[in-house]
Amino acid sequence: MQGKSVGFAAQNSRFRNVKTQLSLFKRIIFTKPTQKVLTTTPIRLAQKETGLPI
Repeated sequence: MQGKSVGFAAQNSRFRNVKTQLSLFKRIIFTKPTQKVLTTTPIRLAQKETGLPI
């Protein structure tokens, strides 16, 4: 029984690490595109108004 409980504890910690990595990965995916959209829209609006290529 002792060997099994140690293995189970290791699996739990490994699973916890994966969960934290996934949450960080999700944050990166969801924050980067929104920042790009926010930074490109004023430039594109200005480009449409002036007609000048940027």
